[in-house]
Order: sequence, then C-alpha cells, then structure tokens
Amino acid sequence: MDSSGSCTRVRTAARQRGQNELESRPAGGLRNYAKPRFSFESRLWFANGRLMNCRIGILPYNKPTAKMDYLAVYMTSRASKSMVANQLVRKRALAERGNIRAMYDLALAYKSGEGVNKDAEQFFAWMRKAALAGYQDGMLDVAWAYTDGEGVDPNTRLFFEWMKKAAEASEDSEAIFNLALAYNDGKGTEKDDKQFFEWIKKAAEKNHREAISFSGGL
Repeated sequence: MDSSGSCTRVRTAARQRGQNELESRPAGGLRNYAKPRFSFESRLWFANGRLMNCRIGILPYNKPTAKMDYLAVYMTSRASKSMVANQLVRKRALAERGNIRAMYDLALAYKSGEGVNKDAEQFFAWMRKAALAGYQDGMLDVAWAYTDGEGVDPNTRLFFEWMKKAAEASEDSEAIFNLALAYNDGKGTEKDDKQFFEWIKKAAEKNHREAISFSGGL
C-alpha cells in the first residue's frame, strides 16, 4: 500500500471525527471550542524520503494536557540550546579568524556559561585578545579581571594600566571615573591629586552621578 496515501486517509478521517464531535455538541457549548487542531501527539516517520506512518490526535484549544505542556517546554528548551550552541560555534570560528567582536562575545559566553561550560581562564584569554585588538569594552573587562582575579592572578598595576587604556580610548564615563579613583587611592600607581581632579572632572562632564557628587565637593 502507498504509505503517503494511507497517511492522507488517516488525516482526513481524523479531521472528520473532530468535526463530527463539534457538531454533536449543544450550541451553547460551542463557545468553549474552536476549530480542531493537531495536538503534540502527532508523529511522522520518514524512511528513504517517504512518509511511512502517522497518527494524529485532535484536541480543543482550551484543553491542553500536562503532557502537551511538558513536551512544548522540552522542545522549546532543546531548540533554544541547539541555537545557542550553533551560534557559539560560529562565534568561535569568527574569533579564531580575528573578528574582534566575536572574541568579546565568546569571552562573555565563557563568563556566563551560555552555550558552554563556565571557564574563567578562557574568559580572560579571549577578553584580553579583544582588548589587545582595540575593543574598548574588552579593556575595561580586562582591568576588572585583574582586580577580581577572574581567570588570572590579581595584579593592581595591570589593573591600572588597562583602566587607563580604557579611559583614554573610549568615552565611557565608568572607565574614566574608576581611573580617577585609582589616582585618588594610589591603586596600581602613585597617588596623584592633580590627575584625580582632572579625570573626575571629565567623568562629571559625561554625567557620571558619583563623579558629579565628587566634583561638587572639590
């Protein structure tokens, strides 16, 4: 027997059963029902490019089953994980070819564990590559990594160097403000009130709230 023809007859019969069920209900009850649809119980089998078998169930819109809900959540979660994994593969390929933004995104993936196991050393390695290539947000993240010891040994001198690079290379008020604090606290460098005043003023000009509070008292 032709399997595709068999499946067509099964689908037609299923639709007819659903239609008969709806027509048999009292008119007042029809408001709780909609046109029949195929449930998550549908199954299709293919072999050598041919549809071999199918089973179709028809359920009203307003009566989803627990099994349907579980299957929907499972399939959505599985599709989402697969999509993230595929995106990560593409990002890694781009990063290895020198794409700076891909390096940065790959570093963040290792930091958050999205699509890959968390790995602080891989996070730092890729973030540092992005920073060395001139990615400004990467410079700031590398500076904080040296403070927090994330994927690398803490080093206040290198924290200062990278924070200074981030502040000089970007318009990021956060980097500018933290460079000012480093001069004020002598973190990774000698204390320098003149440099502190200069950089805190720059941060205030960029509407950094804490910098504005500092500069108001100077």
